[in-house]
Amino acid sequence: MIDVGTLEDALSELGALCRCEMTAVQSYDQALLSPVLARFSPLLRRCRRSHQERSYLLSWRINMLGGSLPELSEGADPVGAEEGGHANVEKAALAALEAREERAVSEYRERIAKLDADSRELVESQIFRAQLETHIMMRALKRELGVAQAHAQL
Repeated sequence: MIDVGTLEDALSELGALCRCEMTAVQSYDQALLSPVLARFSPLLRRCRRSHQERSYLLSWRINMLGGSLPELSEGADPVGAEEGGHANVEKAALAALEAREERAVSEYRERIAKLDADSRELVESQIFRAQLETHIMMRALKRELGVAQAHAQL
């Protein structure tokens, strides 16, 4: 059984992580609507689905602990600027998504230690690993795009 203080802390941390995942889903929804990013839609859909699954798992755990599900106050920030050349907009949008993925990795690392043992096990074994994967995918895509643009300029 979890003591009340630990339960409240765990619910607060799980709620924050769940909001982070819900915001990520919104960010990927926006990215998928951008014609500039259309050629990356299979990868963007994969990342979105991963974030959606994580938000479901976190919501499930919050429910199991008797907590209230978090709500999003505002929509996600725009994915990237819509000005400039196509390549610049594309690069900016992907950089914004990759930066969000990186911030989420930091957020998980910061919050995992504050969870109860069972929640920590769930987050470490399933959710955080998936976060690392989406971060790696977006970082690789951003790098690949940067290399391709550099070669195109030669």
